[in-house]
Amino acid sequence: MASHFTFTVQGLPQVLAQLQTVVAQIRTQALDPALKDGAVQARGLARSHIRSRSGRLATSLNVKRLQPRPERLGYGVWSGLPSQLGLGVGAKWYYPAHLHLGHALPYQGRLSRGWLSRTRRGGRRRVGSLRRVAGRPYLRQVVTSGSGQIFQVVSAGIARRLASLTFP
Repeated sequence: MASHFTFTVQGLPQVLAQLQTVVAQIRTQALDPALKDGAVQARGLARSHIRSRSGRLATSLNVKRLQPRPERLGYGVWSGLPSQLGLGVGAKWYYPAHLHLGHALPYQGRLSRGWLSRTRRGGRRRVGSLRRVAGRPYLRQVVTSGSGQIFQVVSAGIARRLASLTFP
């Protein structure tokens, strides 16, 4: 003869509310600061990968918190604002994007289009250059080569902060 058991949990809403506070506490006191430490580590790695003449790009990298959503939590590394880079109001060139993605050579009139001109002997030759300045993606290198270091910083930060949490 089979027995049937019926379980009744008293105070289930209180247990669920307590679990929600624990999850929120873990998120705000352990995950969020550990992810910020990882973003600061990524910023340091990006600074070491930037090869620019002015140096302002390396010093103006910012760590910003991403807008929190239920499925997303974290920080991002962003290049500085034009004012942080020493560019005036209404400046044409925002050079972090040009450095990261590459760009065409500056416009030089007919020379930029690579026109053909006639030589003395009636031949044709290309005047100017259609080359591009190659991009040097300083942030991509951080993700590909430095992900292990960033992961170690984040996991150590989470472990350290979880050990120091006290739950009611």
